[in-house]
Amino acid sequence: MKYLLSCMKELRRPLACRPLLLLMDYDGTLVPIAKKPSLARLPKKTENLLEDLASSEDTKLAIVSGRALTDIYRSIRSKKMIFVGNHGFEIRSKDINFSVMLPAGFKRCLAEIKERLTDKLACFKGILIEGKGLTLSIHYRLVLKKDVPFVKNVFRDVMAGYVAAKKARISIGKKVFEVLPPVAWDKGKAVSWLLSRYRAKAYLPIYIGDDVTDEDAFRKLKRRGITIFVGRPSAPSSADYYLKNVKEVTGLLRTILSLKEGDPLCRN
Repeated sequence: MKYLLSCMKELRRPLACRPLLLLMDYDGTLVPIAKKPSLARLPKKTENLLEDLASSEDTKLAIVSGRALTDIYRSIRSKKMIFVGNHGFEIRSKDINFSVMLPAGFKRCLAEIKERLTDKLACFKGILIEGKGLTLSIHYRLVLKKDVPFVKNVFRDVMAGYVAAKKARISIGKKVFEVLPPVAWDKGKAVSWLLSRYRAKAYLPIYIGDDVTDEDAFRKLKRRGITIFVGRPSAPSSADYYLKNVKEVTGLLRTILSLKEGDPLCRN
């Protein structure tokens, strides 16, 4: 991966002159990861910046998150943005109302999994089990370090039968386990769905994310757009570029807005 801020000269023209489909994760990308999801608050200045970008004539802006849509709506109130929740399983905007078809009985199965995990993990201080309607998150960021291996073992034991029977899938993020529907769908496929919807205008997709689940989108957009990992590169990623932190992401967004407001490059 290249450090994006050292490559701005080569990126300036496409950012200024191409219509953009800006796709961004929320936690770890627009806001620093918090000890609890409810504590991750989007600064008003950043919210206003996103709204200004979404208002740009040739820019579509989408928040692509593992959070439930209702949770994202509480964090960002906008009628101009596209919201992709539950790792891509639900997509909403003023003109989109899309949800992936789930197997019959999955929600009942998910409720059963949640009940079993709650019962088995209740003894571990700091565990947080978050039901999100279509998916389930098990956060262990606040669990004592000595207890983390036990939490992982309990999770694997409970989920083994469901995964083997193809009743659910699992994904592992930053200090979180995700229980997902047994459907071949992810953030990458959600991004492809959006690109297909807006293909008439030939948007240049830009995807910014920090977690394992964002790798599906990075791979899907390989050689089709600009992909940006957020964080210090410590493991292989399919992203083309990286930014060090949330502050640099915000700086990039300000630069894009400035270019969109009128760059002389596009008048040549």
